[in-house]
Amino acid sequence: MALFQKVVIIGVGLIGGSLGLALCRRRLAETVVGAGRSKENLRAALQCGAIHQAAGDPRRAAAEAEIVVLAAHPRANRELLAEIAPGLAPGTVVTDVGSVKEDIVRFAGGVMREGTVFVGGHPMAGSERQGLAGADPYLFENAFYILTPLPGQPAWAVDKVRAMVRGIGAQAIELTPEEHDLAVAALSHLPHLVAYALVNSLASLPAGERLLPLAAGGFRDTTRIALSSPVMWREIFLVNREKVLALLDVYKRELALLEEAVQKADGDALEARLQRAKELRESIPGRG
Repeated sequence: MALFQKVVIIGVGLIGGSLGLALCRRRLAETVVGAGRSKENLRAALQCGAIHQAAGDPRRAAAEAEIVVLAAHPRANRELLAEIAPGLAPGTVVTDVGSVKEDIVRFAGGVMREGTVFVGGHPMAGSERQGLAGADPYLFENAFYILTPLPGQPAWAVDKVRAMVRGIGAQAIELTPEEHDLAVAALSHLPHLVAYALVNSLASLPAGERLLPLAAGGFRDTTRIALSSPVMWREIFLVNREKVLALLDVYKRELALLEEAVQKADGDALEARLQRAKELRESIPGRG
């Protein structure tokens, strides 16, 4: 027996498409509806088995849903939530998959109608591939999936989202929206910003673009995530800008220490910084 009667995914791209594939293949929902403005993308989602039905009107699709998943960019998710909230049926749970939580959770508090609940969510999984073409039914296997419920939210609503997370193979953990946004600024947003900066730094050198084909494994591995969607990451950096800026300050301080050691030809200080980083990197557990 399926866990859910009807799940509506608004935005069937990389994450939304992967979620739909996982839900459909594991038969976790009787009906998975994909909603969005692109008829071509919805047709592709139907053809690859990411959804059972397509809907061009998100508000109408969400009106009879048990769970609604907002899977667009952070600012677009706010607009979608404002659009669908007035028409939601009592008992509907809305969640999202965005990588910034304070903004959307605060916004949801002002638009959700009585009897409906918003539970912030963010799967710590992704790919540099973009759109539905990169969707993978196993994307969430053993990945951490952060939930950011607020104090006092009904347990049944959080349990529904938690059940969906378990069903797709992920591990649910709870953080406050503030804790989440600081964590992802350090673990995801800053690395993406650095990857984009590294590529642009090389390209800005004299004849730098001619050097790009020579890039070996180290450069390719370090900058792989610079292949991610510039539009999506523009939104993420701006919506979480306070925490991103704070982490940039920390990063610049570390760069300054390395710069000072190189400038002074202080091999001991330089090796100590490198050794510390190596040991910390070795302590990071591999993904199961």
